[in-house]
Amino acid sequence: MKVLLAVAVLVLVLVHVCGPTEAEEEPTLQEHFTNLQQHVKDLGESFLEKAKAAIQKIQESTIATNARNWLNEQMEKLMPKDS
Repeated sequence: MKVLLAVAVLVLVLVHVCGPTEAEEEPTLQEHFTNLQQHVKDLGESFLEKAKAAIQKIQESTIATNARNWLNEQMEKLMPKDS
């Protein structure tokens, strides 16, 4: 009898905790657009950060550094020297 009562109480607690919740109101059209604006803004900021990081990584790469140095050397050779 005690086991049956304990199981019944356990089932009631589980139904209360895991059972259906109160219905949430559906967002309005304005809230949808506000959420969309925020989502697009977040995506844009994320893309901008990733693009800046990629450009900085390219600029700091060995190939880019060597190319800049080579171009600078070639420009110095072409410039007339004031003596």
